[in-house]
Amino acid sequence: STRQGERMALKVLQALNGIGLFQRYAPISTMALATALKESFFHYAGQQKTLSLSEIFSLSGTTNP
Repeated sequence: STRQGERMALKVLQALNGIGLFQRYAPISTMALATALKESFFHYAGQQKTLSLSEIFSLSGTTNP
């Protein structure tokens, strides 16, 4: 990212993840999220659904970093 605040937040999260905190809050690529949203449209057709983090990774075909 080119945004200074995002770069700083990423460094803080990486440091906290290094000691085992906030591992669920790792960044997700935009492509993985977009793929999961597209796939969820077909997978949950006609339903209103909130995707969990594990469902996002499953639907996008990626793994949790």
